[in-house]
Amino acid sequence: MWEIRVLGPVEVRREGIAVPVNARMLRAVLASLAIRANEVVSHHTIRQDLWGPEPPASARPTVRNYVRRLRSVLGSDVIDTAPSGYRISTPPHRVDMVDFEDRIRRGTARGVDPEERHRLLADALRLWRGGPLADLDGLPVTEHVGLRLHERYLLAVEAQAAAALVLGEHEPLLPQLRELVAHHPTREGLVAQFMQVLHRSGRRGEALETYLWVRRRLVDELGMEPGAELRRVHRHILDDAQAPAEPEQAATVTAPSHAGARAQLPMDIAEFTGRVRELSQLLELADLDGARSSTAARVVAITGMPGSGKTRLAVHLAHRLVERGQYPDIQLWSDLRGFDRSAPPTRAGDALNNLLRLLGVPGARIPVEEEARAALFRSTLAGKRALLLLDNVADEEQIRPLLPADPSCLVIVTSRRSLSGLDGLRSVPLDVMPEAEAVDLLRRIAGASRVPDDTPAVRRVARLCGFLPIALALAARRLRDRPVWTVNDLVHRLDSTDRRLTRLSVGDRDLRTVFDVSYRALAPEHQRLFRLLGLHPGEEITPQAAAALANVPVADADDALESLVDEQLLQQPTAQRYRFHDLVRVYAREVATADESPADRATALDRLYAAHLHTAVAARELLASHHGVPFPLARPDGVPGAATFATRDEALTWCETELGTLSALARHAAAHGPHPVAWQLPAVLLMFYYLRSHWTDWITTHEIGLESARTLGDLRGQALLLRGLGVAKSDLRRFTESVECHRRAQEAFEACGDLAGSAWNLNNLGVVQVDRGQLTDAAANFRAALDLFRRVGDTYGEGICLNNAGDTERRRGRPEQAETLLHEALTVLARIGAEDGHRFTYASLGDLHRDRDDHSGALHCYRRAAEAARAAGDQRTAARADHSIGDCLHALGDPQGAREHWRTALTTFDTLGDPQAAALRARVPSDPSFVAD
Repeated sequence: MWEIRVLGPVEVRREGIAVPVNARMLRAVLASLAIRANEVVSHHTIRQDLWGPEPPASARPTVRNYVRRLRSVLGSDVIDTAPSGYRISTPPHRVDMVDFEDRIRRGTARGVDPEERHRLLADALRLWRGGPLADLDGLPVTEHVGLRLHERYLLAVEAQAAAALVLGEHEPLLPQLRELVAHHPTREGLVAQFMQVLHRSGRRGEALETYLWVRRRLVDELGMEPGAELRRVHRHILDDAQAPAEPEQAATVTAPSHAGARAQLPMDIAEFTGRVRELSQLLELADLDGARSSTAARVVAITGMPGSGKTRLAVHLAHRLVERGQYPDIQLWSDLRGFDRSAPPTRAGDALNNLLRLLGVPGARIPVEEEARAALFRSTLAGKRALLLLDNVADEEQIRPLLPADPSCLVIVTSRRSLSGLDGLRSVPLDVMPEAEAVDLLRRIAGASRVPDDTPAVRRVARLCGFLPIALALAARRLRDRPVWTVNDLVHRLDSTDRRLTRLSVGDRDLRTVFDVSYRALAPEHQRLFRLLGLHPGEEITPQAAAALANVPVADADDALESLVDEQLLQQPTAQRYRFHDLVRVYAREVATADESPADRATALDRLYAAHLHTAVAARELLASHHGVPFPLARPDGVPGAATFATRDEALTWCETELGTLSALARHAAAHGPHPVAWQLPAVLLMFYYLRSHWTDWITTHEIGLESARTLGDLRGQALLLRGLGVAKSDLRRFTESVECHRRAQEAFEACGDLAGSAWNLNNLGVVQVDRGQLTDAAANFRAALDLFRRVGDTYGEGICLNNAGDTERRRGRPEQAETLLHEALTVLARIGAEDGHRFTYASLGDLHRDRDDHSGALHCYRRAAEAARAAGDQRTAARADHSIGDCLHALGDPQGAREHWRTALTTFDTLGDPQAAALRARVPSDPSFVAD
């Protein structure tokens, strides 16, 4: 049994015995997790707690190391890992701060009798060991938690004193109250309790002296007179009357009562629509009845990218809560201008001044110091069911002083930033709108007569707006203000990517300006990365790609990407992958064009191309480890973002994950230049395309690359891509086209003197001829290819060609010659450890055994072929082997086993879109139970 103590120096105890955690930063990480027990604490929050807003470049791996070291001290079961951070899961009594707040919550609840209140609060206060995180002074984590906990502590002391006065057990509290009043002379509730305890203890004169001392401090330092509650207690003591605290008032400090403008919510939005799921979630989080068990005000944040409708939703939520009769006492609103181009963010002290005046506090009574204003604000809201809407929050520091302490209060926050460093925050992120809600918003604003029911044109408008609420609203108003336009006219005007941001503006509402505010708030290095990311032609961005574009280490790029996510300028669909909203991408490209020279843009793209090309080569070296590299490629150490792989699986996973990006890069390189990478990337990826049968990307990129190689006058590039096209079209049974590609490739290989390229091309041409039944021609091409493979020393090519030649001899009715060639192929491939090549040869040997009606021997070979194909990641060859295994099992009298293998093969063929799927269905025995999974 272990416990963690943070209400003093940070300590860990197991079975009551202290466990040493000697390193200060280790204790800081432990504190960051413990003060948020049972919540996932993000990597960002931990870094902020340890280093503040500017953590070092090595912060992320350093935190991982700290957590590892903590686990070695505390045990691996204490700290859980979550996708976004870490969590300590614990019952309340195992972390003293959690236990402290739980006891205060129960002790200050309404209806608790004074004796129980006094006991619970005394137990809570005994946990206080001099202040939270006392040994971590100076670290940001102490600032993040200290103010709130100290406020809870002082409120608990006041509440305990009130209960003690009712019970007549007040005198032992005098030393503690005296010390606290000396440190907090402007906390009038605390002073009032101290004066009453002094009076009840027979120290009337000392109580009156305390009042005079406090009044002098207030007048001299803050320019304000004591409040009504302190004056009332003073008057009672002057009259020598005892002013007992009411039991039901013991949990709060009476606030000054002044008339003021307490209903300040902005007007609800008449055209508000959608956000059903988010609104339901927010209503649940904001429910006042649900807050009864809490000891702190609820803070609910609505976060999201610029233009996602955060303020609209927050205002609508606030009005819904008021309509329900919740938070009826006070409703305040303050625009903190965290993202205003025309003015800096509102300072917390200025916001407090405005809010206090709205609450009716006279200007003369509002302190000058921010901390004193915050204390007065909390006291004024104490006991009130208040709703505070803080709009456009810049960061956590801006609003910490504005947060009330009373659990009957609700704070609704909107921000473009995550605000993850704010304790107790419940956040609802806003994404773009679902299509149906987006269409409904268009119709609501433009009018049902202008926007017909859901049509392709209306949905097209919604997509061109990226389903972003502000863009949808601007587009709808533009349509509404142009009576002669149709929806198709609007589609036509928005279809131009270059002009879309300009056309999504109405009056002084300009979408470009909305994004510009967030961009200009970035640090210069993050601004540069943001605009360079706009050059990326793919949908998703990795830290490696960002590193290449910006020419920085991957770790730095990773941290910068996370910062852009925090600023809501990037989205993160999965870990380590990032993407732009469509309209933000348009904006990023605009600022890249404006702020980066053409030469710098071209250089950044060169680095991006190089990183992906070198990584693709590294993948190919594992996927085709026995093939020769198709063209020489220098691999300088200075290519940022280039990666290597330890295993074939890693290489295959990278190719699969990056397939869309690799295709986009090839297309972009062809359209802008063309750049040599337009043909180099497809050529390097041929083995991956073959293994995974990505025929659409395979053929598209090869055709684009072929045209680029022609434009560049690169004959060898043309030859490689023609050969790759020949293989793809052969797989798709487009044999005439395949033969023509191989014929033209052969001319190009011979013209540039590439013997290895010629050998593979002749081998592949022979495969097509086998499929067309041209066995004599195929055998001649295999003999020619075999000679070339041996001349250039390509042993792997020799083994593959021997297999193909053997299979051809089998088909020609020459089983002895076939068997000799096939066993020679196995021997040659085994000599270089090329077991992946065995998948073809064992399949051919299986066919040879089946020709002899030796189904047992065939079954053994096909199973060896399937095993080797799966080890190589060759799904199509594995499916072919499964198909043949099914045939053998069926012939051997095992129809159930046959069906299982046929199903497996058919599922793979269907997944790949392989034409063999239809052939398999056609030749499967008639069996109503046979269906593809």
